[in-house]
Amino acid sequence: MKKSNKLTILSLVLVFSIALVLSAGKDLSAKIFNKTVATINGEIILKSEYEDKLNRLLKEIPKELDDSEMEELKDQVLDEMINEKLILQEAENKKIHVTNKQIEGGMERLMAGFPSKEEFEKEVISKGMKVDELRADVKKQLVANKLYEQVVMSEVVQPTEKEIEKFYKENKEEVHKLLGEQIYRNKVEKHKEKWLQDLRDKASIIKNKID
Repeated sequence: MKKSNKLTILSLVLVFSIALVLSAGKDLSAKIFNKTVATINGEIILKSEYEDKLNRLLKEIPKELDDSEMEELKDQVLDEMINEKLILQEAENKKIHVTNKQIEGGMERLMAGFPSKEEFEKEVISKGMKVDELRADVKKQLVANKLYEQVVMSEVVQPTEKEIEKFYKENKEEVHKLLGEQIYRNKVEKHKEKWLQDLRDKASIIKNKID
């Protein structure tokens, strides 16, 4: 075999070997980055998903957490993700689904607090999310609510008089406070309605016909 041909083959082998090493390195890096942090009925939660959720939550916390608080938060985030998987799996088993119209309704309720769609989307992005990710979260929440209504709320009966009395005795001070606040809000609402009605009675109001 000629020397030039030997060099060509050697070069090809070398290039191929380097390509394999680089490819293996990328795969290894991807596996490390996307390490599984939990498996729920065969469905996995990737480390990248977990860290993304944790980091988004940390942005919303106004203070720095100490080591014990951080560990507690990490456990809570993972438990929440595990619960979400379980709920969605159960919803799938029970054939519980929501329509696109219901999802868009949920998005519209979130947008209602913003002056425009653009401002809403800007706020979503500032939280480190994409609008499509938020829409997916809305869908999950609607599915979860539907599941709760079917399997939880439908099985919970109204409290008996005995249960109410027991709860009242055990939480007397807190109940008094809550009742006081509720009574105050009711009085404010009634006074507001009376005040507004007085304004209407004293005012000159002309309603034009609306075609």
